[in-house]
Amino acid sequence: MLTKRQKQIFDYINSYTRKREYAPSLEDIKKHFDLSSVATVHQHVEALMRKGYLKKHANQPRGIETLQKKPKESVVEIPLLGTIAAGKPIEAVEDPETITVPKDSLSKSGRHFALRVKGDSMVDEGIFDGDTVVIREQSTAENGETVVAIIDQNEATLKKMYREKNRIRLQPANKKLSPLYPTEIEIRGKVINIIRKYSREKGLLVSKPKRKSPNGVATNDLVFSAHVGTNDNLFPEILSLYVAPGSTVADVTYGKGVFWKDVPKGRYTLKASDLLMGVDFRSLPYENNSMDCVVLDPPYMHTPGGTAHVGHQNYESYYRNNGSNNGNGKKYHEAVLELYFGGGTEAFRVLKNPGIFIVKCADEVCANQQRLTHVELINEYANQGFVVEDIFVLVRNNRPGVSRMLKQIHARKNHSYFLIFRKPNGKSRWFGPKTSSSRH
Repeated sequence: MLTKRQKQIFDYINSYTRKREYAPSLEDIKKHFDLSSVATVHQHVEALMRKGYLKKHANQPRGIETLQKKPKESVVEIPLLGTIAAGKPIEAVEDPETITVPKDSLSKSGRHFALRVKGDSMVDEGIFDGDTVVIREQSTAENGETVVAIIDQNEATLKKMYREKNRIRLQPANKKLSPLYPTEIEIRGKVINIIRKYSREKGLLVSKPKRKSPNGVATNDLVFSAHVGTNDNLFPEILSLYVAPGSTVADVTYGKGVFWKDVPKGRYTLKASDLLMGVDFRSLPYENNSMDCVVLDPPYMHTPGGTAHVGHQNYESYYRNNGSNNGNGKKYHEAVLELYFGGGTEAFRVLKNPGIFIVKCADEVCANQQRLTHVELINEYANQGFVVEDIFVLVRNNRPGVSRMLKQIHARKNHSYFLIFRKPNGKSRWFGPKTSSSRH
């Protein structure tokens, strides 16, 4: 079964390909549906591939192909009429939606509709707040069936129904709640299936569970370590995982503020600075133990000449990497490392216990020698007292520029890293930011 969003994306790819004779890129799809990141698009495309709707050709930027013969899937649409909660009326929908469900999940006869659930009166039956229930429209029900009932003064409720000697009992599936004994009752239908909401945008039809679902976040709504996209796509997800809303964050290489493009304003107290503002991150104007988080993204390449690093901030332009008074007396990659090392020392000073240090870097080849910058930084920051918490690999969408070469010796880099470190508070373990829900 396709979710509503997956069907929309599949139809868009089909239409786009017919008009232009080539497929849309992931960025095209992201912009068309106004999605938060290319990573979200990638998840939808992978789901369509698993279900047999798409084929993706490796190493091609527009390598998505819709399959001519779609898998047979017998599905129907039913109306989504509103929201139901215990003791409250059905909340009407101004523009009723429809949802797509497998035909074999419905009864063989009768009309069907769906309602969103609000509240926790049926949790012991596996019906949770935010779920959608599929209802078969009918005016009677057997003892113990879960029904949608209209009771006193036109109120709607979702309960298990039992006929007793001189009354009807509507029983919640929650030990904290008492049963209802209505004087008037009208059965509108019985629950035959549940749609469990797995993520922000899509739902998945599941059979009615026999027990409560475990606590935690659904596994397809997690933050993953590898992303295809840009800094502004990934950075907000890193913050959501490691930095609590309301925290004070010092971005000490702020530049044009690209990292913060998709971060909601006001979520954090941002202290922005960089060398062009007159602040060297190796000597910050902050008190000891005053910051919840420090973000470091210095120019991490030196320029060997040619066009290899055109379009990148390079070290020489900012710190006179090859000069005699760059502050450390070193050149080329060694000078870049010293820059990072000095930034780490200063970050450790201004961070609280605990505090989070987010570092952007990339590996490079210097003097025909492979330098794994992220490994060198991890080792040094560990020596400075930081605890390594995470590593994110960011793969760029387009192909990197290359200067002329006679022979390729090393792989051309098309990825970079976000490294996450923690200034520890004694020997205590990290359990995520205290004031936001962690997703470990």
